[in-house]
Amino acid sequence: MKERPTLHSSQGRSPVLGLELRNQISHAEVNPSASPSSMVGILLITHGGLGASLLDCATHVIGSRPPHAIAMGVEPADDPAVLLGRAKQLAASLDLGAGVLVISDMFGATPSNIARQLLEPGRIEGLAGANLPMLVRALTYRNEPLSQVAEKAITGCIAGALRMDREGC
Repeated sequence: MKERPTLHSSQGRSPVLGLELRNQISHAEVNPSASPSSMVGILLITHGGLGASLLDCATHVIGSRPPHAIAMGVEPADDPAVLLGRAKQLAASLDLGAGVLVISDMFGATPSNIARQLLEPGRIEGLAGANLPMLVRALTYRNEPLSQVAEKAITGCIAGALRMDREGC
């Protein structure tokens, strides 16, 4: 029988969802002092404050503010050319040697169009469809090679979308 996700709290942490997420967080805590040069930087480029909110939520779930992770919000009046320059600067500041994962919220919209212009295979990889499970997974596995971090994040995004009923998922 498949174990259903449950809500739990441990050691004063905020409640987190289920066994899989607990295991991901444990994996992240195994090497909390990993060298920053082996850590993939994370740049969220999203509509408005969504990226900042996702980082705040990830902080709540993980228990501390993730280093080398920045959100850049795109507002309706913003000039995409100006934002592209800013995004390039942010990506450069986040690349400590292991690369940068750029995450946008919706493919085809201005944030993802900016993100796509940053991409350099093997150095700056991009994903669309940002959600909290995707971000938590990326943060958890960011000491892995960039391509693996991207794959883990996609898996988190997909696995995090579930139809619920009163008994669970």
